[in-house]
Amino acid sequence: MLASRPCILTATPFVNRKGEIVGIVESFRDITELKNAQRAVESERDKLERILSHLHEGVSIITDGRVVEYQNDKFTDYFGQCEGKICHKAIYGAQQPCKPCLMKTAVETGRIQMTEFETPDSRFFEKAYTPVMDIDNRHKVVALWRDVTEKKAATSAIMRAEQLAALGELAAGVAHEINNPINGIINYAQILVNQSEEGSRVREIAERQIKEGDRISRIVEGLLSFARRRHEEKTVVSIAEVLSDSLALIASQLRKDNIIVKTYLPDRLPYIWAQAHEIEQVVVNIISNARHALNEKYSKSHENKILEITAEPLIYDGRRHVRVNFKDNGPGIPADIIKKVMTPFFSTKTEGKRTGLGLSISQAILEEHGGRLMLESQEGNYTKAIMELPGHSRSEP
Repeated sequence: MLASRPCILTATPFVNRKGEIVGIVESFRDITELKNAQRAVESERDKLERILSHLHEGVSIITDGRVVEYQNDKFTDYFGQCEGKICHKAIYGAQQPCKPCLMKTAVETGRIQMTEFETPDSRFFEKAYTPVMDIDNRHKVVALWRDVTEKKAATSAIMRAEQLAALGELAAGVAHEINNPINGIINYAQILVNQSEEGSRVREIAERQIKEGDRISRIVEGLLSFARRRHEEKTVVSIAEVLSDSLALIASQLRKDNIIVKTYLPDRLPYIWAQAHEIEQVVVNIISNARHALNEKYSKSHENKILEITAEPLIYDGRRHVRVNFKDNGPGIPADIIKKVMTPFFSTKTEGKRTGLGLSISQAILEEHGGRLMLESQEGNYTKAIMELPGHSRSEP
């Protein structure tokens, strides 16, 4: 039995002198090698396609006319369908080309161009443009995209933790130095109380010194507790005490800024199972954000320069929880960015006053405790930060 061969059949009509078709001339061309070459090319193409589709990085090919010619699956996950679209419009949402245009620089210099950029939704990418010459003699670039948002968040969180640890050591040292003279002042004042007559001016001043000295000692004690925050075991904690200790740390700043603090804490709030100092960190951060917002809207004393702190017990998912609301009458958060404010590195504060990590760290702490952090805001009117934590099943206040 003869083996089959792929051929190209060409049929040409054969005509006589009168122009009449009297037959057909057929010719056969063996294209076995051509078909084998085509199958080899298709196989290599499919192999390359499989490799590109399984990469953990996004890959795209961009023409010298700034058109996305090809994208792999990861690139699609990052930016959606961009093939046939102008790169700066599809990827960055910009109407004008990037300045500088690294794609153009890569083509002109013949060198790989690398940079890092942030997307409008606060993701961070490393990207590299590699210039290539296509088979049609057109200059193009192969762009490699790597999402480094989590990497940057982890690195910055480590740096933040190291800074907090150093600050904690410093605070502990300063607190001890403050405690020694304060204890001396309290003791001397107590001697004056013991040796003075009831109702005398000296005794009144001495008792006031003791009272203020004790207040300083409590603040220093709270500062020491905050500075000693480590990975200690969780315990049964009163949320009311956590709020009280946190307010003591920041009360002087609130008074200095003429911020009116209103609190409403019902008597029977569930206890929580937590690391108290971590929850204190969350509370201090939320109050600090509210203080910044109120100072931004009211530079001086004002009747509406108010921070309201309320708490309430609630039950959902068959379990008791405690909810704490922190409401400030500040400028609020625009609706188009409120979903971004808990993203690492995002901040509405001015340069030099921000890290962009406060709310993201606070959210992570609450999630580790089985809770959550939510935001409500109305631009121009208020912002409310809502902290929820599960109640401890065997504790009653």
